[in-house]
Parts: sequence; C-alpha cells; structure tokens
Amino acid sequence: MSVTEWVESVQQDDLMEHTRQIAQYERLSGTREELKAFQYIYETLSSYGLKPELIEHDAFISLPKSANLVVNGEEFQCITHSMAPSEPGLTAPLKFINKNQLSSLDDQNGKIAIIHGLAAPGTVRNLQKLGFAAAIFINTSLTYEMIVSPVWGNPTPEKMDDFPTIPVISVTKETGERLIQLADSNHEAYLQTQVDTRIRKIPLLTVDIESKGDQEDFILFSGHVDSWHYGAMDNGTANATMLEVARITNEHRDELKRNLRLAFWSGHSHGRYAGSAYYADQHWLELYEHCVAHVNIDSVGGQNATVLTQANCMAETKDIATHSVGELTGQQFEGKRYGKAGDQSFWGIGIPSLYMGLSEQPPTDSSNMTVHEEMFGQSGKSTGFGWWWHTPEDLVDKIDPAFLERDCQVYVHSIHQLLTKPKLPINQLAAIEDIRDGLQTWSEKLQSSISLQHLVKKLCKIEERLKVEQEELSVDQYNQLNMKLSRKLVPFNYVQSSVFDYDTLFSLPKVPALLEVDRLITLDPSSNEYFFSKTKVQRIINELEFQLKEVETIINSFH
Repeated sequence: MSVTEWVESVQQDDLMEHTRQIAQYERLSGTREELKAFQYIYETLSSYGLKPELIEHDAFISLPKSANLVVNGEEFQCITHSMAPSEPGLTAPLKFINKNQLSSLDDQNGKIAIIHGLAAPGTVRNLQKLGFAAAIFINTSLTYEMIVSPVWGNPTPEKMDDFPTIPVISVTKETGERLIQLADSNHEAYLQTQVDTRIRKIPLLTVDIESKGDQEDFILFSGHVDSWHYGAMDNGTANATMLEVARITNEHRDELKRNLRLAFWSGHSHGRYAGSAYYADQHWLELYEHCVAHVNIDSVGGQNATVLTQANCMAETKDIATHSVGELTGQQFEGKRYGKAGDQSFWGIGIPSLYMGLSEQPPTDSSNMTVHEEMFGQSGKSTGFGWWWHTPEDLVDKIDPAFLERDCQVYVHSIHQLLTKPKLPINQLAAIEDIRDGLQTWSEKLQSSISLQHLVKKLCKIEERLKVEQEELSVDQYNQLNMKLSRKLVPFNYVQSSVFDYDTLFSLPKVPALLEVDRLITLDPSSNEYFFSKTKVQRIINELEFQLKEVETIINSFH
C-alpha cells in the first residue's frame, strides 16, 4: 500500500483525545500522576493488540519545590530550577549585568547576579565562575521552568563537579525591572530555595511492532512523557502522535522491511534525559547492532506553529524530512543541526537522528518570544514552540487540532520511509560532506599552525570510493554498509569524547573532538600552555585519522 493510505489514516479526534487524557496529569518525573499517564499509554497500546513493557528504574531526579525572594522588605514571586542546590537562606547585594559583560567582569565576591534570559546551564556556570553567590534570571511576562545542570543523564563520579553550586531563580520581566532599580540603590536581597534532588524510581515504556519476516533491525521512535505542569503540548501531543503512529504501523505491519520500537521516557525534564540515557546504557550493544535510526518527537501541534522548515536533523537524515515536509505542507525543509538536547542519547552508539521538535512559531517582535530564540531560534526563521512552553499555561487550549493532525502526518510519512524503503534512506554522502565542512572550519581557525588537509583529502577519497561502491552493492549489502558507516560517522561529527559516555551540555560544533582548537588559538605560541594544548590537538587529529582509516576499511570490505 502507498504512504498516502498511512497518512490518510491519521485520526484528528483520537489525537486530541489522547492529548486530553495525558494532559489531565501534572507529570513530574517519578510521581504517581506521571505513572497514571504511562498507564494510559500502556492500556492504549494494549488495545491495539500490542505487548508493551513498562518498567521502573533508578534515576537522579531533581524537582523544584519553592523559592522566596525579599528585597528591602518587598517580597517577589519567583521560581527555582531543577538541579540547582537548595539554599536555606542567603543575604547578599544585588548586581545587574548584561550577558556581554560575562567575559570581562572581575570576581563578584558573593553578590547576587541579575541577568536577562532563560536559566541556562552555560550562563549559570559562567556566573558561578565569576564568584556570584546566586543568580536571578529575568524572563518575560511569564517564568519558564528550566534545568540548570549540563550533566547528561545519571551522573558518574567525575561528573559531580559539573553540577551548579549556586542557587538559581527566575522572575518575570516586571519583577526584574523592579529588582534592577533596587540593585542600583545598593539594596541587599534575601533568597531562599528548596529543590528535592535525589535518586528515585521513574517509569520507562517500550513496545515493538515487528515485521512479518525475521528482521532484527529497527527504527527507534521516542518521546518523553514527564512534563512541567500539565504539558499538553510538551509533551502530551507528542505522546498522542506516538500512539497514532503505533496504531497505523501495526495495521500495516505486512509492509514493513524493518521493525519499529517506540520508547516513552521519563526523566527528560527533571533528570536531563535520564530515561533515554539509561536506556542507551542498558541496551548499548543491541542498539549498536540493530538500531537503524532514532526519530524523536517533542511539542507538536501548537497554535500558530506554521514553520516546518527549521526542525533538527542530521545531514544524512535531511532528505527524509525534505520529502515528508515538502510532500505534505509544500514548505521547503532547511533543517538545523542538533544542539545537545532532546533525548539525543544515542550519538555515541552511532545512530542517525531525525527531528526533535517539528513545527515552530514564526518570527515575531513579541518580547514573550524573544527569550525563546536563545533555545530555538538560532536561524532567525522561527521562535520555538510557543510562549506557553515550560509554563502552567501549556494546556489543551494551546493545541491546534489541524496542526496536530498535520504534524502527525509528517511523522507517519517520515517513519514510513524508514520502515518500508528497501534501501535505507540514510544519505552517508551528505554526512561525509558535512564532516568535511566541519574540518574546513577548524582548519581555517588553525591557519598554518597545524594542518588538517590530510584529513580533508582522506574524506574526499572516501567519498569517491563510496559513490562507486554503493552502486555495485545488493540491497542487503547496501543496508549493512550504511549502518556500519553510521557507527563511525555519527560519533565523528557529534561526539567530543567517549562514545560510551555523554558529553557535557555545552557547545556542539561539527567534529566536536577538535574543541581544544578554540583554546589553542587563544594562547601565546611561545608559552608552555600553547605547547601542551598543541600536543593535545595533535593526538586528537591522530585519533580522527584512525577513525577515517576504519571507514575506508569498512567500505573496502564490501568490495
């Protein structure tokens, strides 16, 4: 049957009913209300004749409880954030700073910083390094729930030092303006926060929809169930879409060339992707051997979400999105490189990724949207998921049923490509081109101090060899080669350190292993530090060259 029949099977009424059922619960990770949502998902999947598995596992989870702020006898409404430390009571002077001052300030000796923007881990770390005792973030007319740790998933001992050590709160724009006035008058502030951070049990649900053959390879389709507040859009609509994809795929399982595995996570919002990271830790080898691609879904179907051109993808998965978005909406998909976000816990394994969110808000001058550009609007062509994102206002009335149906259809169309095409629609030549572009950027930064041209030349040689080899392979051989190449090329382009660990949540340029170059080029070439840094860069280059040698060996093994 054609993809059209799959797409036309999407039921708008069912999508909205699933969303209402899930969004009746405030789904903090590891809570009874969240488990009720998981149980609804379990029962719905079971009603389709599927056999879902629901487990509980340990995770390091942080739930904000309360925050108080008093200045000059005046009490202000505020919220604190996941993974920030509790503060029993701190009194200190206020200091307002602009973000462009972060690189030039001297030690602030225990002051409380006031700064515009979202409570993001990188900014918190910078304020902490500058000696601030606490941080107050000025949001918009609403305050936005955030997690302020850069540590991905459950921490290991050496990651514990990366957690923030200063309390963090957020206030509205109106409150922020008043605090700036008080800071100018040299008033002190009293700040108190409570955050419940500990290991607790959280749920994880998976279900397989198997093809009729003996195929072991599968597509992983995932989204989180936990939420801030009622989370109708984030992530109730995504869970509803997953249920609809499961129903439709199961009805067409005779057409599948590969299996579909759906995974519903907890720990996304309050554990920095603890659920997906745990799953990767526990199923690493199975995923390495059999997972073809990871499709993620987050915050679909929002009101006014008219932009479908800026969703995340990898170079090698962009063709899938281009086809689906173009076919169903007429928009020309452009795509954005992933940042470190959205349950992308599978790059170290070498699994290509497609999507995180899909539909976004158009550009606007609204101050409520400006803050979202920090998180979502890097291209200047969209402004994220909606002003209600991560607030108590994320309710069912913010969902556009027609847009939710449209977004679900795009996911159905994309997943159909991955499940039914005889040849995997993963474009490894595009991945190689993307990596080459990254190496050229690093080469320009290095200028003549260290050459990367031998890596670029090797990539060009690999590209030409692959063009020829792919044309000569059988379908089975093509797919085997495609998966083996992903296992090398995805980490090359998206992993800074170990493929068995998770990079800290900060910068993610192309070929991030070379991030030491950014430090090297700031150093005095006559200094010891420069010599040591240059030595580190050379060793990284050696490792990258070895990885490319292994890519060559893989391609040659199919000749």
